[in-house]
This record gives sequence, structure tokens and C-alpha cells, in this order.
Amino acid sequence: MLVCLQLNHTPWRDDSIDKQDEGTVYWFWRNVCSTSTFHLVRRYGRKSEKHLFFCAEVFAMNSNEGTLYSALLELQAQHEAWLPATMGHQIHAMFHQLIARVDPALSDRLHDEQGHRPFTLSSLLGAVLPGNHAALAPGKTYQVRVTLLDGGHLWGCLSTLFLEGGPCEVRLGEAKLLLTRLVSTPASDSTGWAGRTSWQELVSTPTHYTITLSFTSPTAFNISGNYFALVPEPILVWESLIRSWNAYAPDPLHIERQVLRDTLRHHITITACDLSTHILHYPKYAQKGFTGTCTYHLPHQKGFTGTCTYHLPQEEEQAAQLTRLAAFARFAGVGYKTTMGMGQVRMEETDERE
Repeated sequence: MLVCLQLNHTPWRDDSIDKQDEGTVYWFWRNVCSTSTFHLVRRYGRKSEKHLFFCAEVFAMNSNEGTLYSALLELQAQHEAWLPATMGHQIHAMFHQLIARVDPALSDRLHDEQGHRPFTLSSLLGAVLPGNHAALAPGKTYQVRVTLLDGGHLWGCLSTLFLEGGPCEVRLGEAKLLLTRLVSTPASDSTGWAGRTSWQELVSTPTHYTITLSFTSPTAFNISGNYFALVPEPILVWESLIRSWNAYAPDPLHIERQVLRDTLRHHITITACDLSTHILHYPKYAQKGFTGTCTYHLPHQKGFTGTCTYHLPQEEEQAAQLTRLAAFARFAGVGYKTTMGMGQVRMEETDERE
């Protein structure tokens, strides 16, 4: 077990700890079989109270295996810069560079991996977008949201960067930014995105017959080749989630795809929909996607303005599976290019009454 201690006095004599080290932060490995054995594994200079809180937050997150993470990377611009409004490919490259600083082999493997990848990335949040470019102001802080599905290794790489090296410089195209903070808990996040869960917690999500999904970045579904669907048909949304779930969830929790496919095709209906379409300009092509809020609910309830409404089946087990997949969407995203800013989605709280 890793614990964090700050010395206010020197309780013992050690070659690496002396009276001048009072107030310095240390990380110790505590022998779980002993209540008194601590081994020094990492030492830092004097840190602020804010840094102490952050370190405790990171290590609390690291103590959970089999965890899915949703975190925010805070980036401070070092100079005025202009970036293309569509920068998902640059953020994707930045993420690989961060992982490579700790585990180059893992970065290479993720880059070469076909099909699903165990992470998603947002665009640069907070940037002003006049026309087709994003303006970065020196000293201003921006954010990139990252979700991690691999059970902890990627999170370990990111947190190691902070705990061993502190803030580090990154690049987005020609822009230099300082990665200053990793926001990882709801208490530290005003956007409502940061947090973590486990597969078992997702399975235990209370069943809903009303589900609201917010598609917060352009979303599209690749049907075949160059054809993309720009409407969140139930079969497209949930099949995308099923594929990701079965790719990363433990085998005993896998979901039978065919059973839910029949339900999605024959029992869920769209009753209202209000979406907007956007175009992303990647270096070699343009990609359309939709954003909007979709509400899935029983027909006796009224629809909501600006929503896409679905009718869920009454069968308890199937409704439970659809609910846990909807909760999983926050971490997995849906559709095309979720590692380059597309397909960011989450289930919103609804006031469901029978």
C-alpha cells in the first residue's frame, strides 16, 4: 500500500532524511503485513497544500485495480498560438508522446493496434474558435478529457509523469503548453466529467426505463467504407457500446450481442429528435458528425425539447443491460474516431417516475 507523509519533525535518523527535511513530502511503501514498517520509495521537495491534495488524489485512484477512468488534462499555453479548429489528430499524437515518456513499448503497441483502443480523447476544451482556427492565449489553461479502459496501466503512466516529474511541456502542432494538472475526481472538476468506476459498479447501475444521452462532440457511425450515419439509431448507439464492453470487460460480464440486437431492432423506437450537424476538417479529409441530447423513455411520459426520445423494453434484464451500457458510454464513447475527439457522450440524470 502506498501512503503519503509530510514530515513536521524528524522521528528517526536516516541517511536520506534529516532535520532540514521537515515539511518535505515523501511516498512510502507500507508493508501490509505490518503496522509499523515503511520503506521510502519516493521523495519530493517542499510542496504546497494543493499539491499534497493532488498527490493523495492520484494515489487513491491508483489503489483500485480493474478501474475505468475519466480525467482531465489541464494544459497551460506558454505563448500565443493558433491551431486548426479540428485538432483531434494532434491531441492523439500528444497522448502517445506522454505515454511513451513512461512506457515506449506500450505507446507503440497502442499505435499499431487495430480496431478498438482502450482510451478516448476529447478536443481541446476552452479554446476560442474564430472561424476554422483555435486561438490560444499565453498563461490561459485549457483541458483535454481522456478516458481509460485498460484497467489501470495507462492511468499509471499518466500519474507517474506527475508524481516523478511534475508539470511537463507538451506540444500541439507548433504550440507549446505546460501539462500542469491531472483532474481525476468529481470534487476537483466543475465540468462533471472526471471520475472513475469499475465493471462491477456499472453492472450494479440501477435499471432505468428513461435514459438521456448527451452527445457532446461530433458523432458519426461508420456503416461501410465511406458511408456514415448521422442519426443515433438505437441499434448503432448500443451496438457500438456492446463492442467496446465485450472488448475490455471481464469475460463473465460479457453481453450476448444477438439477444440485445433483436431488442434494439424491434422494441426501442425514436419518438423525438433534435440534433445539429458539424463538419470536422482533418488534414486529409472532412468528417461530418452530430451533437445533441437524446432522451430514451416510456411512451406515457412527455418528450423534451431538444431531445431524441427512445422507448425502452419492459423486460427487466434487457433494460438493465441497456442501462449499464448507457452508463458505460461516459468512458467508452460511441461511433467513429473516439480517440481523436469524436463520439464523446454521457448518460444524464433524469427524473424518472412510473
